[in-house]
Amino acid sequence: MTANASREPSTAVLSDIAPDSGRKLTSTEKWRFGVGFVLFSLIWMVAGTSGSAVLLPQRFTELNIGMPEVILGTMNSVGCVFALFSNVIFGALSDITRSRFGKRTPWIVAGGLITAAGYVLAFSSAQLVGIVAGWCIVQVGVNMMIAPAVAVLSDRIPENVRGTFSAF
Repeated sequence: MTANASREPSTAVLSDIAPDSGRKLTSTEKWRFGVGFVLFSLIWMVAGTSGSAVLLPQRFTELNIGMPEVILGTMNSVGCVFALFSNVIFGALSDITRSRFGKRTPWIVAGGLITAAGYVLAFSSAQLVGIVAGWCIVQVGVNMMIAPAVAVLSDRIPENVRGTFSAF
């Protein structure tokens, strides 16, 4: 072993280091990130699932505008296309963002506002076009939040616990 090799940090030590701060995370910070990831996941999943599986079919039935199952399937397919592109676009935009609030926070906050606006449009519209447009806006807003929130894993979580946090 050479003198230079003994001075290089081992990969085990580097895997304990948080990429953003260059230090180990405290137990409190790990709990805070873990609870944050769990709460964020629950909130957006409950909102999305209750909207598409319960509220929208009921709205279609109330408006008597067609077969709720067919409309819901078509609407979710169109929404998935918006979600696909939004996730990639807003993930890339959050990577290059520099603001006093951080890289990710502005996108997460804006995504929440856009999601709320999409829900208002979807559930206040009496026509199918408005409902589908609102749902597409919801998909854009949700993915505007998800892409930066998931990117926090690689920004702040050390490699040796990243899989655990990803499971949250």
